[in-house]
Amino acid sequence: MITCKNCGKENPDDAKFCCYCGERFAGGTASAPTEIFTFYELTDAELEALSPKRETKPAPKQETSPAPKQETAPVPKRETAHVPKQETTPAPKRETAPAPKRETAPAPKRETTSAPKQETAPAPKRSGKKIGIAIACIVLIGGGAVWIGSLSNRNTPATAQNSQVAQESQESQNSRVAQNSRAAKKVITYDSDFKITEENGEYVLKKYKGSAENVVIPDGVTRIGVEAFSYCTTLKSIIIPDSVTRVGDWAFWGCEQLKSVTVRNSVTSIGSKAFSGCTSLTSISFPESVTSIGSEAFIGCTSLTSISFHDSLTNIGYKAFSGCTSLTSVTVPAGVTDFGEGAFMGCTSLTDVKFSYGVSSIGNSAFRDCTSLTDVTIPESVTSIDDYAFWRCGSLKSITIPESVSVIGDNAFWNDDDLTLKVPSGSYAESYAKANALRYELI
Repeated sequence: MITCKNCGKENPDDAKFCCYCGERFAGGTASAPTEIFTFYELTDAELEALSPKRETKPAPKQETSPAPKQETAPVPKRETAHVPKQETTPAPKRETAPAPKRETAPAPKRETTSAPKQETAPAPKRSGKKIGIAIACIVLIGGGAVWIGSLSNRNTPATAQNSQVAQESQESQNSRVAQNSRAAKKVITYDSDFKITEENGEYVLKKYKGSAENVVIPDGVTRIGVEAFSYCTTLKSIIIPDSVTRVGDWAFWGCEQLKSVTVRNSVTSIGSKAFSGCTSLTSISFPESVTSIGSEAFIGCTSLTSISFHDSLTNIGYKAFSGCTSLTSVTVPAGVTDFGEGAFMGCTSLTDVKFSYGVSSIGNSAFRDCTSLTDVTIPESVTSIDDYAFWRCGSLKSITIPESVSVIGDNAFWNDDDLTLKVPSGSYAESYAKANALRYELI
């Protein structure tokens, strides 16, 4: 043992610093910052020297042995190291043979019990044979300051949980810190206005927290997240970079001042209600990359006057443009195979509708309540007109239906004396007109 000249306390032979006052022993040299955990096997004399430091005892352990007998014990602090034995062995037996029982546990057996075995072994077996004191010496070189801390049983209860914490290796601690660091790096902030995270290889703009009128989304963002700009009431224009492939649901919902949206030729889908309630938006042009427009994506955009699509578009969702009361014309592209219910329902200013050759069906209530629509020509690629497709289009005077149409749903047309169906002779459309008492004209 090495006796510290500063405080007089005894320390293990291979200690370089005093575990009590931090005094560096002769021959010790400062090194780069390290963290060391060492476990020492103590003799009875060493245990007695250290026992005064273990003044605190957990309340549960004190309750297991009678208070009077703990006070009469010659070495009360050594009792705390044998709390498990107090539970299994009556107090009188411990008093009659204090030291001999501890001496019967040979040192070799204590040495062969490695840290991993202590973690898996129950608390009673470990407390009867050994006490591990973990000395963590963290040397910080900076201005000559040295900090030395010790982890011992004097400040913590002798429980299995605290023993496992004391025996945990520094390597595992560093591993957890590294994992937490990597998780933290998944949140990337370009500036205080943008919150961008990494999710499965995508950089998602989760939230815009600024108040600018004109915003350019940072290049590198691959997806605009759900409600990222929702109710940004000061936003007037947005530029979406060509790194973005998807616009999430509700992304610009309720941006009442938004007038201009620039979408690059990289976006493939517009989420549900992405621009719903953008009442100042006047026009939008979809690039060729867009293949799908979600349900109610532009519902209630009351200032929208024109939109343009490419033939690459295949899906127009449920009520995608419903309630766009300023929209005057629309051309449905040839690639649309999924014409959502009510896609243009309630577009009361719509006067001109064109269908590109290739459209196969006109969806349920697709143009319902389009009260300004006057004339419609359906291409020969269409095979079905669904229920209520042109219901309550009170200004509709003429609709041309080709021979290819073999299905017309219930109430597809508003039964008005001013409406004339132009149909081929002998076609299904002629039969439908007769059956529903609609005025028709053979072509």
